[in-house]
Amino acid sequence: MSEVDSATKQGLLSSPIPQYSEVLAHLPYYIACLYETMRLNPVVPNLVPRLVSPGGVKLGGKFVPEGIEVTSNPYIVHRDKAIYGEDAEEFRPERWLEDESKAKEYAKYNLAFGYGSRICLGKDIAMMELFKGPLEFFRRFRFESAVEGGQNPRFVVKGGVGTWHDMWFRIQKRPKVELSI
Repeated sequence: MSEVDSATKQGLLSSPIPQYSEVLAHLPYYIACLYETMRLNPVVPNLVPRLVSPGGVKLGGKFVPEGIEVTSNPYIVHRDKAIYGEDAEEFRPERWLEDESKAKEYAKYNLAFGYGSRICLGKDIAMMELFKGPLEFFRRFRFESAVEGGQNPRFVVKGGVGTWHDMWFRIQKRPKVELSI
């Protein structure tokens, strides 16, 4: 929030809605938080399977014959310690900012929108919405968990789409951050 408030005070973000390019240029931690959230909570945790083409293919050192269905699971790939390190299970947005070459590797293995020829056609629009929509929510409201002792928020996959259940928040309006001249 300090990054967002600082950029707002400096006039680096348009109001009421910031431009995509402004978010890219001035909010690296916010963007890292988005990527880390998508890594740990992929909306589509199961990708559409493909059939192995004629002649078969070698995957992970094993031969897979033609006609067999294969797929990759983003939920599992995004927690691979060989890619993300020993803390792969932890929400740590800083990982996207620490080393540019590692961030490129993380992006390479990001399956949040699918991969290759079957990547989601709406990815660019969705990313633009993610860069702008939640940002405006955070600029206008503050929230805190309203989950009480016995409740357990859970990630549920149904029909190939993942959603959170029993996750409750208290939302309050934030004071408007004014431009500093």
